Amino acid sequence: MQIITERAKYLQLLEQVASLAKVAQSDAMSTRISALTESVRKGELLIPIVGGFSAGKSTLLNTLMGRSLLPTAIRPETALATELHYGDVEYIDAFDSQNQAHRYEISQFAEINNNAANYTHLKIYLNCSLLRDIEPAVLVDMPGFESPLDLHNKAIDYYLDKGCLYVGLISCQDGT
Repeated sequence: MQIITERAKYLQLLEQVASLAKVAQSDAMSTRISALTESVRKGELLIPIVGGFSAGKSTLLNTLMGRSLLPTAIRPETALATELHYGDVEYIDAFDSQNQAHRYEISQFAEINNNAANYTHLKIYLNCSLLRDIEPAVLVDMPGFESPLDLHNKAIDYYLDKGCLYVGLISCQDGT
């Protein structure tokens, strides 16, 4: 991805500027450059996967990750928007309305979905090469459009202005 390449170039430039600041013995400049570098490293590019109910969003992501983690069925399965992050250690953070994270094991995914009304969104950390390779991009499995469930509509609203790029899926039956 072009964005990832540009980010790497920007981080290299910041390293060069940091070296110059050290030579100039400018502690204030070094502090500002360190803060900027950390901000760029932590920056995420959210990519919501959007589409109608049962368009195949979760199936696509499961296929890309090479494992069947996200639920799929002929009913609204994705109860919460789910961010997919790379992590050496695998776990789930479920965020409540106060934006407090509640940590779960990957094996507890179904339990979290059953209690979806208690949370606003999920962040799943997986040891998956695809997720590592696309950092800082973060794929987001979204509930389907046209859902009668208020929880789904809140999730869609939450990510509408946060995404930097959107992948839209249309089911074969609905497409042209």
